[in-house]
Amino acid sequence: MPDPPPVLTDDESDVAERLSADVDMLATQIGDRNVVRNEALTAARRYVEQRFDAMGYACAAQLYQVGDDEFANIEVERAGRRRDAQMVIVGAHYDTERGVPGANDNATGIAGLLAIAGAFAESDPQVTVRFVAFANEERPYFQTEGMGSWVYAARCRERDEQIAGMIALDTVGYYTSRRDVQRYPPVVGWSHPRVGNYMGLLSNWRSRGWTRRVHGLFRAHSEFPSDRVIIPCVVPRIGWSDDWSFWRFGYRALCVTDTAFLRYRYYHTIEDTADKIDIPRMAQMIVGLRRVVAELIGASIS
Repeated sequence: MPDPPPVLTDDESDVAERLSADVDMLATQIGDRNVVRNEALTAARRYVEQRFDAMGYACAAQLYQVGDDEFANIEVERAGRRRDAQMVIVGAHYDTERGVPGANDNATGIAGLLAIAGAFAESDPQVTVRFVAFANEERPYFQTEGMGSWVYAARCRERDEQIAGMIALDTVGYYTSRRDVQRYPPVVGWSHPRVGNYMGLLSNWRSRGWTRRVHGLFRAHSEFPSDRVIIPCVVPRIGWSDDWSFWRFGYRALCVTDTAFLRYRYYHTIEDTADKIDIPRMAQMIVGLRRVVAELIGASIS
């Protein structure tokens, strides 16, 4: 039996409405979107661009080739007044595993990215912030040079761009109070929540300071349950999203997630559909994360 919905503020209700529409468009109307269904992948890209455009951002596409196929990362930016300050990057991937609609993985991440970006479309931040939708996080490109985030992070390093930290949103829409759902890798599970009702922040050891900072701000600005896990790279599957690419180029990065396959039994299946997503709780989490980004970049939420 699903958990009863929480009581939302007006702001959270507005965010929930937009999240629901974005998840429905990507997972239900566009659906399976990847190199095998390149037309659908392009449709997802165009949808993200249209949403950014409607907010008033100027989209920049980073085009790249893998074999005979062309892909694109979509970037928007709000330049900061402090040109000497290290920028903040928030990103999510818009592709899916082959053959699945990808509501949680990762229509929720893109919907969250758009909701956060929309809050700063008219802001004048002290610190530069970029919002990036990445191609090709999923197989066959996962943890290869064909990942959109790899291509993007490589260009950041080539340009010697100074980044305070990156936040990847991946699989952020499933929350439950059931005690038999949440799992962990054996070496980390004993000290973490047994109920899967929280937002997780996962990072490698090098990014621990960045992760503690983001988590501390989240706890200061939101009552939504949260937990952080800082894992040595020897643990299998650490870096299961676009944060991994930034690590490879020496940047600090973390993944915001509902812990994906460690909680969500529909992960990478045809049952990963929009009706599984807990939109109200996701909205609460995203509103909290918007406040974190506002603190990180020194901006007001519009």
